[in-house]
Amino acid sequence: MDTKDPKDLEAKEALKWFLQRIPFETTAIEEISIENAVGRVVAEEVTATMDDPPYSTATADGYVLLSPGTALASPTKPVTFKIMGNIPPPSQAMELPAGQTFTVKAGNYMAIKRFLEGYYTVLQKEGAFAENNQLRVPCRLEKGVNLSLQGSVRKAGNIIVGKGHKIQTRDIFMLANQGILSIKVVNVSPPKVVLFSVGDDLIIPTESYKINFKYDGNAYGLPAMVKAAGGIPFWDGIVSPKLPLLIPKVVQALEDASLVIIAGTVGISFMVELIQTIAVMDLTDADEKTIHFAKQAAIVFLEKTRPTVLGLIKGKPVICLLRESEQAEKGFDLFVGPVISHLLGEVVPTVPATAMKK
Repeated sequence: MDTKDPKDLEAKEALKWFLQRIPFETTAIEEISIENAVGRVVAEEVTATMDDPPYSTATADGYVLLSPGTALASPTKPVTFKIMGNIPPPSQAMELPAGQTFTVKAGNYMAIKRFLEGYYTVLQKEGAFAENNQLRVPCRLEKGVNLSLQGSVRKAGNIIVGKGHKIQTRDIFMLANQGILSIKVVNVSPPKVVLFSVGDDLIIPTESYKINFKYDGNAYGLPAMVKAAGGIPFWDGIVSPKLPLLIPKVVQALEDASLVIIAGTVGISFMVELIQTIAVMDLTDADEKTIHFAKQAAIVFLEKTRPTVLGLIKGKPVICLLRESEQAEKGFDLFVGPVISHLLGEVVPTVPATAMKK
């Protein structure tokens, strides 16, 4: 990845490049009830305790039989099966030889010895021709029809929730269905995110409107997105686009923040210079290799000449977004949200598809 110019990276590659350089290490783990697990990040993979479904059942009323026995069936030469009565209860599982069939109802346990070794199917009762304990089948029947087979969704021992996965409500259903009522999650504090805007023509919406100025919707919209992503937002106001003013603001923000977001329409070179200047500020006595690496601390993602600048200062991310609400929201979805997830311990697989379409 380092052999490619960062400015040529696609969004997905840029995110991967960026996340690989943001350190996250924690050994803090806690076990919690699944009732409180939504939004938490899994610390250890969870495996299925049983097959799902746990046993094979019929999904329709009808007749269970071996499908190979219907291979030569046709309307003119139907194959006849002997009806052996209702399928027995689980405790009385029986063999079902070729040429014989049991009647079943939807939900019936398939109490047939070595059931999963056979090629069974269920012929629906509606339309079936049965008379005098004889079932006539006028066509070939495929295996597995109208059956829910044991372990067809997952097998015992399969990984059902991977390490680094953020628990969703749908996961709670799955865990409870497996009898798993507690899981181990990463115990990490929500990242502090400092945000501010850049622009001499911006005013915060709490002020009276002025001609030639614009309300800064990012002052409310971006903190809301940070909170929704799992971070703790701290809005630090509007700053004039001048390096002597911005540098101390960013340096101060980086003292205790995990992530800094700058929203503003300024040049790419300006933002890159801002990040690189801060990155080398404390390296005046360092060797040339270290200083060179620090100077490479900013990469740019370009889409139709609209830039997002991704910076790293001492391992802490600084992300510069466009200030227009739609573009700021898109840049957040593409990069800021995944970075917050990464800082929470979540494995971030790719760029959100919804963001790519905006």
